[in-house]
Amino acid sequence: MGGGSSVNVQSANRGLPRDYDCWAKLGASGWGWDDVLPYFKKVESDQDFDGPLHGRDGPLPIRRIFREQWPAFARQISSQLSSRGFADLDDQNGEFGDGMLPPTISNINGRRVSAAMAYPTLAVRRRPNLTIMSRTRADRLLFDGPRATGVRTEAGGAHRDVHGQHIIVTAGALRSPALLMRAGIGSADALRKLNIEVIADRRGVGQNQRDHPPITTAAYLPRQLRLDPELRRPNHAVLRISSGDKAPPSICTSSPPTAPRGTVSASGLGCSCCGATSLPPSVA
Repeated sequence: MGGGSSVNVQSANRGLPRDYDCWAKLGASGWGWDDVLPYFKKVESDQDFDGPLHGRDGPLPIRRIFREQWPAFARQISSQLSSRGFADLDDQNGEFGDGMLPPTISNINGRRVSAAMAYPTLAVRRRPNLTIMSRTRADRLLFDGPRATGVRTEAGGAHRDVHGQHIIVTAGALRSPALLMRAGIGSADALRKLNIEVIADRRGVGQNQRDHPPITTAAYLPRQLRLDPELRRPNHAVLRISSGDKAPPSICTSSPPTAPRGTVSASGLGCSCCGATSLPPSVA
């Protein structure tokens, strides 16, 4: 259980207020920043920050690995970026400009907290009206005319139909549209080509998928320069660069950097002005 939260890098990044407000202006009523912020606060228990942008009593613990705990490699990169005009930020979910910051993670005491751990507590699991079906796949939605009445599941080659008054599809960004389209909800033209009976012509189902554009850099570090085991994570330092009319400070150098043998550099951060793809080297 838990979907992507059981396998991802535990990022708890909300996104930027201006993006949500843009959605609202484009017609996504109820998706403006002021609309979604109460739900962000409701879901979290922020271990580091309080105030109007943060929740303190939600089921999902939120924390950060701050600069004083970063290895020397990350601190050196942060220093180089600061010298080029990037701000030093502390709160990814409360400071919305460009800069270097510790990413917000759904993690407590070094352990992942997925949706499956945060929400179905022992008290929830004991509810008489809740049945958790493990190792079971949702195969297709069941309909009576235009109304969804249940779901067909598959486990170990055996199928079972489960019916209910309300059917909620929460199978993720990829599986949810697949379930809907197999049931006949989607682009009528596309469904007819697959010989699927059309229940509702909804051209947006399965379309306009977008992924976030991060670039992850990694380097082999001597043991004495690594994070402590309880803090070790795939990402502990983030540079946010936003696109727009105003170009961010340059992270490139006028000529390819050189460094003595044993130098470690972080690569993959592209520069729009010269095409450079590496930061100035950081000597470990």
